[in-house]
Amino acid sequence: MKDGGPAFPHDSINQNPGGFADCEPGMSLRQWYAGQALIGLLLGASVPTGYVKYLSGGHVDYPATAHAIADGMIAEGEK
Repeated sequence: MKDGGPAFPHDSINQNPGGFADCEPGMSLRQWYAGQALIGLLLGASVPTGYVKYLSGGHVDYPATAHAIADGMIAEGEK
């Protein structure tokens, strides 16, 4: 699965006091996009039908829908 790489890439040696190079890369771009999409979903933003995922009982699966939107954003960014 493509995750788009780090959401906030940086040169860890030059940006960290003491020059520590073993920093965690943090969240992926996919995780960042999904979090932003989830905010929109919870605020009631409309979403194209192809992205909406459902739970049994017909309820929207918000995390799965947010990740589907994130995957679409990564795919569009790779064009």
